[in-house]
Formats: sequence, C-alpha cells, structure tokens
Amino acid sequence: MTALKTARRLKLVWLACGNRDGLIRVSQGVHRMLKENAVPHVWHVDSHAHDDPEWSGNLYLFAQHLFQAGSVAKGEQAASAAAIPAAKIIRIKAGKTEPVKDAEGNVWLADQGFEGGQTIEWPDIQIANTKSPDLYRAEHYSMDSFSWPVPNGKYVVKLHFAETFDGIAGPGGRVFSFNVQGKEFKDFDVWVKAGGPLKAYTEAVPAEVTDGKLKVTFTPKVENPQICAIEIIPQSESEPSATKPAAAASSLAAAAPSSPEATQSKELAEAAREQGLHFGVYYSQVQDWNHPGGDVQGRGGRWDPTMNGSFDEYLQKVAIPQIRELMENIHPEVLWWDTPGRIMTPERAKPLHDLLALQPGIITNNRLGGGYRGDTETPEGFIPASGYPGGGDWETCMTINNTWGYKSTDNNHKSTQTLIRNLIDIASKGGNYLLNVGPTAEGVIPQPHVERLLAIGQWLKANGEAIYGTGPNPFPRVQTNAPSGGDQSRPNRRGGAPVVWDWRATSKLNSDGSGKIFLHIFQWPADGQFTVTWTYKAQLVKAYLLADPNTVVEGSVKSEGDQTTCALKLPTTAPDPVASVVCLEVKP
Repeated sequence: MTALKTARRLKLVWLACGNRDGLIRVSQGVHRMLKENAVPHVWHVDSHAHDDPEWSGNLYLFAQHLFQAGSVAKGEQAASAAAIPAAKIIRIKAGKTEPVKDAEGNVWLADQGFEGGQTIEWPDIQIANTKSPDLYRAEHYSMDSFSWPVPNGKYVVKLHFAETFDGIAGPGGRVFSFNVQGKEFKDFDVWVKAGGPLKAYTEAVPAEVTDGKLKVTFTPKVENPQICAIEIIPQSESEPSATKPAAAASSLAAAAPSSPEATQSKELAEAAREQGLHFGVYYSQVQDWNHPGGDVQGRGGRWDPTMNGSFDEYLQKVAIPQIRELMENIHPEVLWWDTPGRIMTPERAKPLHDLLALQPGIITNNRLGGGYRGDTETPEGFIPASGYPGGGDWETCMTINNTWGYKSTDNNHKSTQTLIRNLIDIASKGGNYLLNVGPTAEGVIPQPHVERLLAIGQWLKANGEAIYGTGPNPFPRVQTNAPSGGDQSRPNRRGGAPVVWDWRATSKLNSDGSGKIFLHIFQWPADGQFTVTWTYKAQLVKAYLLADPNTVVEGSVKSEGDQTTCALKLPTTAPDPVASVVCLEVKP
C-alpha cells in the first residue's frame, strides 16, 4: 500500500548511470522494476562516466522531462488533447544531452522519447553523404522503442542512421528490425543501406497516427539496433500556425496535391517508400511549356503564344509554390534541377534554394543556377578523364541512344558492352551512372533499351559487389602488362582523346588498407599473365573470379621500396566477353 501511494505521488523518476561505471546492468534492473510497476520514469545511460559535465547534462535533460511531466499532470490525463502539442515538425537528436543545430539552422531536441538503451558519442568521426555530420556523431542504441505525443493525422517519419561503430566490419555485422506505426522493416542493415560505414542514410516512412502517439519499436537480430536522429513531419495541419504568415499557412492547410501532376508525384513517392526505395524528382525551373513566362530556354524562341509572359512572375506564381509543395507534401530525398541558363541569377535562385531547408538532408545537384553548387556535379554525355580529384560527389548523366526523350528515328543505341564498361569506368573514378531511357507516349520503354537494361542486370547479378558501395581505383599510379588498344570509344563530346579500354579497378577498403580490390579486365591477356603495381604495402590473402569464387587465381606479391607488384596467373579464357572481374582480398 505504501509503495502504491508513493507511486501515485511520483511525477517522474530520473534513472541515470554512466556506461563506464559498471552499473548498466544494475540500472537496467531498476528500470524493469519501475516499468513493471507503472512508475513514470526515464532511463538514461551516458556515453561516459559520471563526471561533472555529464551530471550537468543530466540535469538539463531531467529538467526537460520534468516540465513535460508537469504539463501532463496539470491536464490530469497524459493522453488528453491538451497534453498533445500542435502539429509541427519534431526533430530529436539521439545520443545528445543538449540541443543540436543542423546546417540548415534547424534545432534538434536532445535525446528523449526512447524506452531503454544507451547513448554514445563519437565527436571526431567524419560522416559522408550529409550536410550535417553532427547529426550522426552520436546515437542511441539497444533501445526497445521510441514514442512521441502528436495530434492524430498523417506524417512522414524520417529515421537517420550511420554505421559508426568500428566493431562492425562489413555487411551483416549489425542487423535489426523496426516497426513504424505498423509498417515493418525486417533485417535492416545500416551498412548495406548506406553503402558502407560512416555514411549517412535516411529512411522516410509514411505513417498515420490515430491514438495521439507515434511509436517506433526496435527488435535486435545481429548486434543491437541503433539510430542517430528522428524527424516527425506532419503531412497536414488543421489550422494555420501562429508563427507563419496567413498566406503561407493557407496554402499548406490541407497539404493536398494541387494538380494531377502533384497527385501522381505523391502516389509515386508513397509507392516507392512502401517498397523501401528512395524517391527523387527532376525539376526544370526554366523550361515549362504549360504556363506563361515559363519557357525561357527555347533555342528557337517561344513557339506557342500562350507561353509568353514574365519569367519573374512565373517564378513567384508557379515555380516557388511547386517547390514548396514538393518539400512539404511529397518530401523527395533527391532534387535534380536542370537547365538553369543565364537567366537564373542569384536573386532568382535564392527563394528556390531557401525552400530546401524544409527538407533537411535532401540531395541536390549543381544545376539550380545563381552560383548554388548543390551536392553533386553532373557531367552530361561524357565521363571525366580522372573523375573529380577533389573528392566531390558526381554522376554522369547519359542517354542510351542520342536523345533524352522518345524519338522514333533515333536508332543509334549504345551497345551493351559500351554501357557496362561506362558503368565500370564511372565507378572506378568514384561517380554514379545516371542512365536515361525515353519511353513512348504510351509509357512503353523501347525494346532495344529493355534488352540492354536486362543485360546490364545480368552482369550486375554476377558482379554487383564490384560496383555497389565501392570506392574508386585505389592505385595512384598504375602499371599493367594487359594489352591496351582493342576496343576504343570515340572522343567524348568535350573533345577528349579516345578512351583505351584495357582494365579498371574499384575497391572496398578499410582504413587500415585491408579489404577487397576488384579488377575489371576488358582485354583478357592471351598468356594469362596480369600484373598491377600500387604504392602501398599489402599482402594478398587470396584472389578469385568474382562470378565464380570457387575459381581461385594464383597470385604473388613483391614489394620494393614504396611499391608493391601483384602478379596474377589468370585462366586462359575470359569468363565474360564484356568485363571479367577478379577479386583481390588484401591485408596490411
């Protein structure tokens, strides 16, 4: 009876320990006892021992939870409408004891809302694929669930991950499942999703709340589940926000698609996410054939009088509202601007660029104009001879024939061999291959394109490990006795020299130099002798054909000074006439 009275008088119990104090199991037992007796409490595990800075951080977090508990107590019912905040974007930074501001100026609340688990921080690590690496330098792990009170309605829940634990050495090292409002994601592998360690990855999940609480549950399989941050983005608002101008609030009030095109985009986005796919959109800000003032890119002038009008008026009435709707209603993870021309001055581009803040973490290219470089370079129709030596992200965009749209008379299709070797060449230089298809007016992809795409898929089925999630050629200076010449491409559209197709290399290497190197050999040596020299010392663990790992390739390594030469004895016949891949497993 005394315990029951005490529990009723309690507003909140704060249970905290450091993960270096040897007290985690003790505190976990207390947590379970409090949970079984329905005592309101928060269990927090610091990333360090309980020194003064950690205690001050604990007090800060305790105050946040205490005031939340107080507001609930005043309303008498924890799940009452008065206790649920108005619909707004909620951002939680897992693993941090204080709020964090991202690159766009958004404030993320300190770690809260989790049931169970521990927190840890890696302040000095480098994170790729994000403008805000601080969001991924701390995490909450081993948690049972996350929940947050929200108004009933539809949301997009963005879960931010990055594999930062050096004890995870590759795919399969950490596998868990999570469930967002009934939508199950089984056997989730952060390493696989992000394409390697120390890379940001965001999973966007449409969700609907009907009981005033959004909940995410986690189930371990291999190692413990982990997460770096969570965003809860409302998809509708019942009334205008007091902090927004009335005009802006009314335009978003229903968050319903404003046109058939917007409806289709929303449906496509939802369908893609249901299949676990990312969703991106293409947007040409100066080529609109349907609205007055929209097409200022026409090389022969505006060919329809209805297109005449003010471009600045078009930006304000059409382009800016469309981008706002994309960001707030459809939430693409990639926005591919196109054809800026000279008319996109900094003043015209800025309002479009500023709207990107509504979609934190979105990836954009360098084609907005006005001096905004975005995240990726986009060489069109050619492959840079040496990639982008500065290390920036890039992707070559290219057609299968000579036109971006459908053209019945364009039968100049690139061969399957050229397309596969382009893919390898680009991957070996650290880029992506954005390959275009031109469907007919009925939405049918031309048969020659289908045949080539299927053939690329068959090659990737056997050799995809040497493309997906790989790094570039690891050899600063390469030498090979594989014959050059042979199949040569024509000069690229920038007037460069013909490309010599002999061999390329991609890699999956760890920071200590161990891992895998993939040799893509185009010109198979008639005598089976193939050598490659690199400028770091490494031991060859084993070599084999990637398409047939049981076919071991004899190899030897010899080091002289700062150079290491690897000599391979290949089978007499090439396994693949387009590109045969030899995998080298190496260690320091």
